[in-house]
Amino acid sequence: MNKGVSAILTLITVCIMAFIILNLLDEKTVKLESSLEQVSNEDGIQTYEFMVKPIEKGDHTIQFGLIQDFGYAFGAVDDNGKESYPENTVQAEIPNREKGETITLTQQDELIYPISIDTNQLDPGVYDLNVSFSGAENVEVSDQTISIEID
Repeated sequence: MNKGVSAILTLITVCIMAFIILNLLDEKTVKLESSLEQVSNEDGIQTYEFMVKPIEKGDHTIQFGLIQDFGYAFGAVDDNGKESYPENTVQAEIPNREKGETITLTQQDELIYPISIDTNQLDPGVYDLNVSFSGAENVEVSDQTISIEID
């Protein structure tokens, strides 16, 4: 093989490797911080905000693999070990996404999701609300849990 063909093949190989490496770096996991805080309590309706935002500086693209951004679990364990609560006790504002949809956040951007709990429908006891930012494919974020005591 002559030197010209060898140089062209080497150049093509280097370009392909650079393309692969850049694509792998582009798919890095976005680290998010999260919080779950009570923001109001009026007439037995407790409202919480689940918030997520990037930890690191720069633009961060989040890709959604599910149609809902987050999931939650709510309940109290009764004497039989079963979780129970009335069906319409929890109301959450969860945006619907297209699978594969992306959004770009900076360190100053926050995604805030309100969650309301009608405590008037609950029996006395301790209830746990666990929220997970589970709809995104390329993020690392901790779940948040808060305990609610009903007298």
